[in-house]
Amino acid sequence: MRRPRDMQDVELVEDDGSTFRPPGNPHELAAGDAAPDGTGSVDLLRTGPATRRRARRWRPVAVTVAVLLGLAVVVTDRREAHRLAALRDVPGMLAPLDRPVAELWRFEGQLSEMRGIGGLVVGPTSEDDGGSEIVALDPLTGRAVWRVEALPPGEQGRQIFCPDSSYPGVPDGRRDDPVLACLVAHTTLTQKLPDGSLIQGPGDVRLLALDTATGDVLQDRAVGPGATVTAIGHDLLITDVVLGADGVDHVQVVRIDARDGAQRWSFTTPGGVEAADEGWGRVGWTSASADRLVVQVASGTTWILSADGELLGSWAGDSPAAEREPVYPFPGRDLLIGSTPDGERTVLLDPETGRSVAVKGYPATPTPDDGSLADLVLTQVWSDGTDASGPTLTAFDLATGDELWSGSIVDFGGLAVLDGRVLVRGEDAVSSLDGRTGGTQWSTPIERPGWSQLVTDGRLVLLALPDAVGGPVVAAYAVVDGRKLWEVDVGRVDTLWVIDGHLYAQSDGDLVALG
Repeated sequence: MRRPRDMQDVELVEDDGSTFRPPGNPHELAAGDAAPDGTGSVDLLRTGPATRRRARRWRPVAVTVAVLLGLAVVVTDRREAHRLAALRDVPGMLAPLDRPVAELWRFEGQLSEMRGIGGLVVGPTSEDDGGSEIVALDPLTGRAVWRVEALPPGEQGRQIFCPDSSYPGVPDGRRDDPVLACLVAHTTLTQKLPDGSLIQGPGDVRLLALDTATGDVLQDRAVGPGATVTAIGHDLLITDVVLGADGVDHVQVVRIDARDGAQRWSFTTPGGVEAADEGWGRVGWTSASADRLVVQVASGTTWILSADGELLGSWAGDSPAAEREPVYPFPGRDLLIGSTPDGERTVLLDPETGRSVAVKGYPATPTPDDGSLADLVLTQVWSDGTDASGPTLTAFDLATGDELWSGSIVDFGGLAVLDGRVLVRGEDAVSSLDGRTGGTQWSTPIERPGWSQLVTDGRLVLLALPDAVGGPVVAAYAVVDGRKLWEVDVGRVDTLWVIDGHLYAQSDGDLVALG
């Protein structure tokens, strides 16, 4: 064996360009000989000066094509990166996933009204012994950063309610609210209605305000059984019923500093209000929309206040919204949205002018909604006026109230709006609809129908699907064409939802983080 350092004689052979030896072929082929693969004459392999000139002319073209293809890939990747970055701050949008999900951690206990505040997952627990704590969890580890007892163990039926200030019932995205406000009903009262039936409602109620960073109790005070509370920055808006000098009930809104309880201002509705049909419960509501406050009463009258409590405008219940449920800020629009008590019509209100539009159906609020269909409103319409047939997804023009399309999706569940398309989980399929026409872009059958909320990261649609043999899975579908990309077994998963870009599931009564 030759040693690596042995010197060798090397003979340099000058090539006159008359013949060409293919790389890796040690045999010299003369013109007219057969090619080694038997495909023809070796003349095809000859490269004289003219041939090399032609090759040199083609080489820049090939390089240019390769560069252009590379640039196209880079531009596409950058556009996709910009698109995903823009979606990151959309409420309810999942952070991009680069692999199938798996369980990251598990919190033993059920959290209700969870939300992301200051980088933590915060919500009240519901214990079997009737007690309840308000807990803040680290979203990366599931460790309890702080916990505060809200209800000691005791009788069942007591309530704790921690409302979101802007979008009740809708994931509120990334928030840094310094104060969490909750209403805690320590007792329940049984009332007899005129028809003789009995109902239960809150008895002794207290307002509990916490510092979201530390869990320190800022306020702990008694309020009326019909009170509501809204947290705005370091302040609290407390809405309650008070007896006026005229001997009738009025709704009063008081703004206080949660840190020291100092009152900033108060507003009392000019006219009297009536209690709800049940004879108890919330009569007035206050919600926040940008720099405006919306005060409402059950009778339908609405007042618009500035952040300083100045009355900007009001309108009474003499519009299509006369008999309605509370209206709340419509995400991504300068409007308020609600419904009539029977759920058959959706009400849209312009807080600047008092103008209202009512359309068929109950609000179908997409989550997430990137605002690409901001001039539409989606509702769910029952064709025969009953729940038997399931609702049909319907779109209306936001300005005129005209119906634009009524989709083929019946009995649908989760909705999302993304890049002008409506992603929807129907009874037996997950589909993508053109938001302008309602036309089906793609539809993928669901082998195991379920009722999970639809979640998306902008590239994938995720569903929790029950398994035929009792082993549910989380399945992912491509947003662009509906192809199923993967499914994983992560244990029993009842539903999915997103907080601050993180994915969570309720599993066997526990909170589970997936990622």
